[in-house]
Amino acid sequence: MALTDIDGKNIVLGIIENISQRKAYEEELKYLALYDSLTKLPNRYLFFERLNQAIAQNNRAKSMLAVLILDLDKFKEVNDTLGHLIGDALLKEVAQRLKSIVCRESDIVARLGGDEFIILLSPISKKEDALHIAKKIHNQLAKPFYIEENIISISSSIGIALHPEHGKNEKNLVASADKALYEVKNTNKDNFKLFGA
Repeated sequence: MALTDIDGKNIVLGIIENISQRKAYEEELKYLALYDSLTKLPNRYLFFERLNQAIAQNNRAKSMLAVLILDLDKFKEVNDTLGHLIGDALLKEVAQRLKSIVCRESDIVARLGGDEFIILLSPISKKEDALHIAKKIHNQLAKPFYIEENIISISSSIGIALHPEHGKNEKNLVASADKALYEVKNTNKDNFKLFGA
């Protein structure tokens, strides 16, 4: 016999519905805490969590991994001339292109914020593996984007750092990739560079 309230409604069904709504809400909050709401890529927090795990595995296996920080060179112009909605659509397209290149289960593509992305390649056999992916990304992002009725051309700057050579921990490793990125941006942009090269 079902429990009913004074209006004759089924109390048990109401409780189950409440629990289901609460679980869905908690799942949504968990997702928002770990993923970028615009691109659906992992966010900074999840990236650094995964990077720390990869570094620990790397230390045990005595292998190598790479961190790539990527910045879109002409993104501000897109936002200024075509508006933020087109800019947001462009960021989504960039995320899709990155995911099509960096597609191993052990790798991760994340959005740091604005027009900056960060990539973990783990493991890699040699530094050339990271340079090869950087070149593929660079070439893919140089191709025009077709958004609504706009043809958008951008370029990218990428800084690369290797673990353990350029940093033993996540802070030093990311700082090295960031330094390489800014060396690219301070010279001619539209390129990629390995830290210390």
